[in-house]
Amino acid sequence: MACGIATIYGSNVGKKLNQLKGMLKRIKHRGYSLYETKVFRNCVLGCNRLEIIDKKKSTQPLSNENGNISVIFNGEIYNYQRLMKELKDKKHKFKTRSDTEVLIHAYEEWGKNMINKLDGIFAFFIYDQRDNSFLMARDRMGIKPLYMAKIGDILYVASEIKSFLDLPINPERIEAVKPGYYVTEKENKPYKNAFVFEDYWHKQEMANEEFDRLLAYSPGHKCPPELFQLLKKKLREVLDKAVKKRIPPDEDKIGVFLSGGVDSSAITYLASKYTNVIGYTVGIGKSEDLKKSELLCNKLGIKHRVKIINLNDKLKILKKIVYHLETFEPMMVEDSIPIWFATEMAKKDGVRVMLCGDGSDDVFGSYERRRRADRYLTAMKIVYHTTSLDVFEHQRLDRIGMAHTVEVRVPFMDQEFLEFILRVPVHLKLVKKDFKIRRDSLSYPPEPKGAIDKFVLRKAFENLLPKEIVWRPKSALYVSSDKFDLQNYINKKINYKEFEKKVDKYKGWDITTKRELFYFEIWKKLFPKLVKFPDKFRKNIERGIAIHIP
Repeated sequence: MACGIATIYGSNVGKKLNQLKGMLKRIKHRGYSLYETKVFRNCVLGCNRLEIIDKKKSTQPLSNENGNISVIFNGEIYNYQRLMKELKDKKHKFKTRSDTEVLIHAYEEWGKNMINKLDGIFAFFIYDQRDNSFLMARDRMGIKPLYMAKIGDILYVASEIKSFLDLPINPERIEAVKPGYYVTEKENKPYKNAFVFEDYWHKQEMANEEFDRLLAYSPGHKCPPELFQLLKKKLREVLDKAVKKRIPPDEDKIGVFLSGGVDSSAITYLASKYTNVIGYTVGIGKSEDLKKSELLCNKLGIKHRVKIINLNDKLKILKKIVYHLETFEPMMVEDSIPIWFATEMAKKDGVRVMLCGDGSDDVFGSYERRRRADRYLTAMKIVYHTTSLDVFEHQRLDRIGMAHTVEVRVPFMDQEFLEFILRVPVHLKLVKKDFKIRRDSLSYPPEPKGAIDKFVLRKAFENLLPKEIVWRPKSALYVSSDKFDLQNYINKKINYKEFEKKVDKYKGWDITTKRELFYFEIWKKLFPKLVKFPDKFRKNIERGIAIHIP
């Protein structure tokens, strides 16, 4: 149930329905069923709903039989059917087939501990009228966004920052709920700044550094071929499960953002086993992405939609991209361009859910910039980077997808897949180019230089995908979609004298490149209320390459 949600909570806020509708208006792109609301004396709940499961009955806010527990919810709970059966066995009565209602009864049965039972992507707010309390939470990886802010004794909650911009609020008070956290109030302290932020998922447990060190650095250690075969089989099984659970049962087709690389091709192959798939590819006319994507779609017999873009196409959408991203960071803006056109095509085709291969580079430690910054990757470094993607990858995919009312889902960020793949030793992810499967071949970790990335993934799918795709070297996004033409345009548009002058003018924002300046000037016109707060709203994605373990 992909949605845009908003809440106002506090003493006698029932009169603030119009204010809530103003918050929802700012994010009406996130759903088709707009301004679904419910009013209580001390809480108003609202939702713009993108209907995916049990579309007619699953209106939001949704309440229990007694009407005293209500929820608004953005995302999907992948194990909702199993939880529904478990709750029915405990005599809970359901009026819908939706995962949204599962949240209500799970809360009734287990309280805040219900969050640990959820497998999915989610941001939700539950209001309990019985004791005038609330529980809100965000999924472990931060796939779904959730923000909060306090004005006096009143709490405001929404899916995007822009929902807060028409409120009489200091933007510095806007806070993102961290991935893997829930928020409640301290007992006996209603309506005060007394929130409890609890981490319900400890990401350090995802990697076994001791295990990694043992396999990677023990002199003379051997990895028998039969063990490697089991590893490949397990990888296919877990990734297949991750893809299958992300295919909504009530949709007759899904889209896949297909780049022609091994990661998106593996996702496309697996999805095509279970439903009708449309591949979406965006790029320049002669790019390898287009050639390899067409090759795969022909092999699988699936529909392939292609968008060839040029500089003018990119310039026309930059303002929209910056608005929906809520940031001006060049990497985020430019990497959003292909996703924008892909989800735009998907919407026209009636597709509501898309899968993508994003996250693969992170869990396999593949990015060149990261390999340069961290010569010796360890499991914990990959974990900490992977679990910090909410401010880049996930924000980009969520905002750009929902700009077209399309939910983008990320199988490589599946909890079970992560718990498996992040335990696979780094030297089976990056291997030397002369690597061969033999009994003494996995003795020592390879140097990043001249390494084959995603090696175990490539080996797992080498007999299922065309070899031209399996062994295709990683191609940077700026090559396939030609970011250089945009960067050259910006360099010519802003002369050095103008650049120096404006860098000084915006010195609090630490502008260091013409690209930053170009996108910043778009952003500040869209978000004038935020311009006074550089420390709050400056994300320095491109400079935050090296991973530091706290």
